[in-house]
Amino acid sequence: MNNNVHTAVKKFSKTVDINQFKDFSDVGDYITAPSLAVFYLDNGILIGRYNIENDKSYEFQFDEEQLKDLNMSIGQNPSIESIQKMRIFNENEEFLIWRNIKCGTLTHLGRFRIDYEQNGDDGREEISVIYSNQVLFGTRLVARNNKNFITLAEDRGVKIILPDTDKNGGFKIDDKKSRIAIKTCNYIGFGGIYECQATYIDSRFVDFVQLL
Repeated sequence: MNNNVHTAVKKFSKTVDINQFKDFSDVGDYITAPSLAVFYLDNGILIGRYNIENDKSYEFQFDEEQLKDLNMSIGQNPSIESIQKMRIFNENEEFLIWRNIKCGTLTHLGRFRIDYEQNGDDGREEISVIYSNQVLFGTRLVARNNKNFITLAEDRGVKIILPDTDKNGGFKIDDKKSRIAIKTCNYIGFGGIYECQATYIDSRFVDFVQLL
């Protein structure tokens, strides 16, 4: 678990608005490092990896069983029309897309956010952030395949498949004692009449982490 969870720290952050998302190749214009990907689709949730090769080409990697459950073929990306929300993220970056329907027209809008430890002259702004861990569904480890994906389940029937990103021999699941969480970075702004009321103005995914 990260030591600065629930403690406000200073970052220098920059956001870029994405006015229209039409093609997955656009992601490479923003994301600069291998990342994780979470798709909220019309027919389910798809979680995988976003791999970058030679700083140019990209490839999504998903669990084969999960693709079959969603009626997708190996190597196939989700159709953009089916995406309700998409997050591609790593330690310092997130490419966020959401569905927008206006006057009967469907488009996908978004924003890209990148954090830095130091200031710069490229539009970065100093901001306070708080990291937190949101516990995921899954109290039992059902399967661990040879492509480093794991399947978690609960007695009530909820199932989730996600990449095994733990660096210490794989994630451990032990009912309510050892769980997996999604680490988030939450950005603090100030509003109200006197601009002194603190509130979260944005949030991005960071990583899947082990809770013990």
